[in-house]
Amino acid sequence: MPIAIILTALPIEYAAVRAHLTHCKEVVHRGTVYEKGIFASNGRTWTVAIAEVGAGNSGAAFEAERAISFFNPEIALFVGVAGGVKDVEIGDVVAATVAHNYERGKDEQTFSPRGDAGESSYALIQRARAEARKAEWTHRIQGDAPSTNPRAIVQEIAAGEKVVASTRSATYKFLRQEYSQCVAVEMEGRGFLKAAHASEPVKALIIRGISDLINKKRQADATGSQERASRYAAAFAFQLLDSIGVEVDVDGDAGIQPKIPLNYRRIYYEGFDFTSNESSQNSRQLDEFWLVGELKGWTGQVADGIHSLQNLSRPDAPIENCIRYYEKDAISVELGECRVSVKAKVLPPNDSHSGAGLKFRADTESNTYYAFFLNAGSTVSLTQTVNSSMSFLWSQELTGIASDSFVSLSMTGRGSEIDLSVNGLVVYTLKNADILQGSPGIIALSVGTFYFDDFAIYLPVQS
Repeated sequence: MPIAIILTALPIEYAAVRAHLTHCKEVVHRGTVYEKGIFASNGRTWTVAIAEVGAGNSGAAFEAERAISFFNPEIALFVGVAGGVKDVEIGDVVAATVAHNYERGKDEQTFSPRGDAGESSYALIQRARAEARKAEWTHRIQGDAPSTNPRAIVQEIAAGEKVVASTRSATYKFLRQEYSQCVAVEMEGRGFLKAAHASEPVKALIIRGISDLINKKRQADATGSQERASRYAAAFAFQLLDSIGVEVDVDGDAGIQPKIPLNYRRIYYEGFDFTSNESSQNSRQLDEFWLVGELKGWTGQVADGIHSLQNLSRPDAPIENCIRYYEKDAISVELGECRVSVKAKVLPPNDSHSGAGLKFRADTESNTYYAFFLNAGSTVSLTQTVNSSMSFLWSQELTGIASDSFVSLSMTGRGSEIDLSVNGLVVYTLKNADILQGSPGIIALSVGTFYFDDFAIYLPVQS
């Protein structure tokens, strides 16, 4: 899965970023302490490493270079607060196109600045402009919702080693005179972009929440403005991550493209909350689909909202059993680009092939399909069956999951790629899939007792 790093200067900024991550664990590299977690949204999952690096351009440059070298990310962000210089209000978010080091120059009778500016990555600036035109990012704000929607602005900023706390200060007057295009001032952005520039092809962007308007900075901070600005900046940062996907073009260079599709809508759901006796075929009509179960010598039942299949090595039972999904006219549903999910559980007795999970892109006539199994012993595996011949493509052992508990599995098809997720986290992506069409379903394999719940099908919604 793609990797991003997010650096912050202050503890309050770090906490705002961390609130968007799950499964965080500490990682120490050459003395720097990071946390690495997961950000999952709309079928796209990022590994995100975060660190609190302190104030100042030099420290930001040092820590950015170290983090980029260690994690080799596709995206690097610096997220935090800034003081508003002009054309902004407290709570607004600024994505910086350029960060100017306003302290570089020649000091004679008067100070003459010498240009020292770093640019954020073009692709991320363009993506930030696109997200700033929409309000979706405000929905990601953690904690108390803002009384009025803050704005997102894509503009230039200034970065230096001073805390600018008065519009009467010489530094503020200098900024307005020499850097009149800058809407905010902070202390780390130039150093961060310098390190990112030296670490291509990583894409970098600075995202700042406005916590004060220079005058009355102490009073603004006392009202919690830094905490709010940190939360707003973090929300915009994660909206940015959610709206992009990292792909490789024909020349092998990493590029940033819009993630398509952005959303899914559920078209089918089966919670098995109906009563059925054991039989050779269970059917249920729901919306435009029929649920058809073929027991083929196994025993099976639906009770207490759970569908169970059982094979205790009866001589007449085939190795696999499946439940397929059909339209009302019994024609197989073509859903190669769908997302399909189910909760599964596997109980003994089992053998090395026992498993329960999802059937994907299945063709009835040729008996060709992919299957994503929860296997006995808390492992997951991907298989491909072509003309009734099954082969294992990938497997992974799960940690922290009880062997007798339900596990949520999902498969998301995007052309020649298929994402496999466990409990909402992408664990593997199949590249160059050979099977591109067919219908979804659930499947049990070999010996054991297999339980299923909450089967659902989703179709992509193009924005």
